[in-house]
Amino acid sequence: MHELELKFSVPDATRTALKTQIFIKDSQQQVLGAYYFDTANNDLTKAGIALRIRYEASNEARGDWVQTLKTRGDGVAKRVELNVVLPLTGTPADIDLTKLCPDLSKIAEPSVIKQLEMMGNLEDLQNNLKIQYYTDVKRQTRLIKKADTQIEVAYDLGKVSNGNFQGKTPIEQSTSAKTCKPINSTPIHEVEFELLSGDPQILIDTAKQWCKRHKLVLSTITKAQRGNLLLTQQKFANPTKSDLDF
Repeated sequence: MHELELKFSVPDATRTALKTQIFIKDSQQQVLGAYYFDTANNDLTKAGIALRIRYEASNEARGDWVQTLKTRGDGVAKRVELNVVLPLTGTPADIDLTKLCPDLSKIAEPSVIKQLEMMGNLEDLQNNLKIQYYTDVKRQTRLIKKADTQIEVAYDLGKVSNGNFQGKTPIEQSTSAKTCKPINSTPIHEVEFELLSGDPQILIDTAKQWCKRHKLVLSTITKAQRGNLLLTQQKFANPTKSDLDF
């Protein structure tokens, strides 16, 4: 239910060298088209919840539609994450995205259900959810194994956009249907180190080595936060004020 990962922005000067370390023989590529939902009043965002439906396809194979809910976690690197595969068929180019909607009945975690119920009746909440923004990403992943520890390194290249969804809106890599001209967009160029199993300290040490080699910059902003900044036409999030009693 929890994910432990470290995410970094990739400077222009080191992107080519970084790719040679990730685009190796055993690496895998995915095309990811994610659609993020909230109410008109941004109730989920205000509660620290990100809810998306993402189309996940490897190479030319047809992919799955995965619903993911994330909440605030313990610190920068650890968050609650709930995933469930939805019974949807087709690609983003095949379906009417205006009818795409999460299924809150598939959320089984009591603490998360309690959070959602604080916003009102779950059925009413679900009916009020609309796509707020979306991401188009090509992801290249490889595994790093050290002792009994497995780390997934994911290199994401793409963009987050917000726009008006009318009819079919394919992810960027699809060209068989009309596209929606976004109101605004911002690039995504980042690398993530996620602990799949084993020792968290090895995750940290591995990330440190890659940071030193490729001049990576620690990033605490999620793709959902990037989307919310687009909605408010902000380049940066508002500063967080501390409440320390000296």
